[in-house]
Amino acid sequence: MQDHDFILLFQHTAKTGGTTLGEVLSKAYASEKRLWITSGRQSKLGLFERSEIGNMIAKTGAKRLNGIRQAGGHIPFGVHNFFDREAKYITLVRHPVERVISGYFYGMQMQGIKDATTEDLHRFVSMESEIGIDNYSVRVLSGNDRLDSFDKACKIADLDPVTREDLEACKRNIEAHFLAAGISEALDEFLILLSSMLQIPWSTILIQRMNVTKNRPKFKDLNAETLKVIEARNLYDFELYKFVCDRFKRQLTEAGPRLASDIAAIRSCRRMIASGESIDKVRRFADQAQKVDPGDSECWPGAETMVAWPEVAENLRSANAPRPISAGDIGTDHTAAHVFDGDDRTYWESNQDTIFGRRGGIYLGYDFGAGHSLTPKSIFLHQSFAGDSARVDVVEIQCSDDRFFNHIVSIHRWHLPLDQGGDRVDLSSVRQKARYWRIVARSADPDGRWRVNELRFELEDGEQAIKS
Repeated sequence: MQDHDFILLFQHTAKTGGTTLGEVLSKAYASEKRLWITSGRQSKLGLFERSEIGNMIAKTGAKRLNGIRQAGGHIPFGVHNFFDREAKYITLVRHPVERVISGYFYGMQMQGIKDATTEDLHRFVSMESEIGIDNYSVRVLSGNDRLDSFDKACKIADLDPVTREDLEACKRNIEAHFLAAGISEALDEFLILLSSMLQIPWSTILIQRMNVTKNRPKFKDLNAETLKVIEARNLYDFELYKFVCDRFKRQLTEAGPRLASDIAAIRSCRRMIASGESIDKVRRFADQAQKVDPGDSECWPGAETMVAWPEVAENLRSANAPRPISAGDIGTDHTAAHVFDGDDRTYWESNQDTIFGRRGGIYLGYDFGAGHSLTPKSIFLHQSFAGDSARVDVVEIQCSDDRFFNHIVSIHRWHLPLDQGGDRVDLSSVRQKARYWRIVARSADPDGRWRVNELRFELEDGEQAIKS
């Protein structure tokens, strides 16, 4: 792991995947480089007292503090001021409704109550006693101590109400002091991002999810009245969640195309573990795959590990596995981890502006490795919604012998009206062979969104399909 001069401060927020992230950090940093912050008393929000944290750090010897590279725990924002050198935070936030559901049923299970119902949840969120269900994330990340209390009898009405200024304070804090803020729903993406920033080995992030609330109802199981109550109590948390999502997405994009393939690799490793493969074997494989340079001439994971990638082997039974090199705007329902996941139930989707001047996008790009050029067979397009005006005007398949597509062979298909079932574009007349391929499409509808479900190639041993 790469050393760094700053202190990485982990602000652990409840029921967001923080226990799992904390375990990853405990394995990534040696014990002498870590400081787990506690102060004895915890607030209604579960945070340790700010002044006692300061006293704890002040009593820590200078030699010990000089060696610290990572610290954290259930801490309020502002703890960085107790250190004499730069500190950068990381944290996770979660969709407010999901966090409330998980928190309630986890608490019930910890009390031995296994038969709690959605009706019990409704009664709970309708009470005024639990401040943790009222804009929890803003309360924790704003650094405003007036939004929390160490009086266990304190109710929501006893505290200052959460305001827009508190929300804006959260945004300022994150922009100014956070190395990264991720979302629970994309934990693998967040871990891979941290891995790329801090050179954390992949084997370290391949751990089992911890403190997962079991047998809890889903979002869809709640009635409209309960949802209305939760949403009303978390209006600013919803805005903060969107802000973090947008910032996190920008960070993933700025990290470059390699990140998408890395995320796909980690998800493949998790599926291998779930199928019964030895965890130690998968971790060794993961560390091997992490070292591969995406710009070199070798395909990864490589022939010797091809059997460890069943979803790739099934979709492209060749000597080497392809690696994705690019993707367009994949939408809120399809994170980067799902773009190249080998599951034919998901798809590549885009609605970004393109070189055509309308909606569409670079749906996918693949690098098939040196000495393994391919010819395209067909592409299957599927529209996201019905509409008489919704159709693809242009489908362009681009291929090149360089990853930057300086030399492109383009194939245009004009006016391809698609019904709800989609349409297959025959590319068999294209006899071009190349290492790099990508797909661009333009919709006639300015707001049209199009899905690419499948791309087929001709290989020496017959037609093969890469499914999304």
